[in-house]
Amino acid sequence: MASTLLGLPQPDDDGDPDKEERLATFGLDLRACHAIMAARAEEAARAPVRGSNNAAGVYGYQGALAEFDVQLDELEYERHEVLGLPFFVNESRRVSLTVTSGNRYVGVRRQRALVATSQKKGPVTRCAVMRNSDPMQLSLDILEPTPAMFIPDELRLGERDRQSLVSVLRYNMWHFLTFFDSAAGEVRAQFALSRDHVLERPVEKWHRHIDVPSYHIPVEVVHSPTSAIDFILPPKE
Repeated sequence: MASTLLGLPQPDDDGDPDKEERLATFGLDLRACHAIMAARAEEAARAPVRGSNNAAGVYGYQGALAEFDVQLDELEYERHEVLGLPFFVNESRRVSLTVTSGNRYVGVRRQRALVATSQKKGPVTRCAVMRNSDPMQLSLDILEPTPAMFIPDELRLGERDRQSLVSVLRYNMWHFLTFFDSAAGEVRAQFALSRDHVLERPVEKWHRHIDVPSYHIPVEVVHSPTSAIDFILPPKE
């Protein structure tokens, strides 16, 4: 079910005429990305006002993931889970994707060096990005390594999880990062291709960034006591 926030008026010109061409790498268009971003904001609103400081972040992530799944299913992506972590693989486009919450610098071009996931990541994520390579650079590898070569022995996986990870490792694995800035009244997002990851730290080093134009939600809607997105809290960083 589409978010009730989808379809809000957006700026006529965001100054980025090539955005649709870049998003076509993944088969997505701007409306599909905005549907994911709107779902993130709406579900963040459902978080309890009292309780965990990161409740809005958790709810927002689940909303983004659910809509991400819907949009990618229509594009014939195959969902794989590795120890419960969701990844999406499209063989015809030769790409793997996952969705996660990012920090406040997501979508801010002048702060790209500071972009990171909002939470620390573990060995599955580290393994999933190990094979990533910059698509703009020519590989000098004579032999193409097999995906299984990147799975360390210490990462103990059952056969099903292992096969799912092998599928993910066949292609570059991009993160779709989202951040809801309630003060600015916008959800920012970008696709980012990790170039490294240190265990138990956020993912914070990238080969490439593909920005998605922000999805704007009027500040008066965000803070209206009767709106569908009342009481939105920023995610914990």
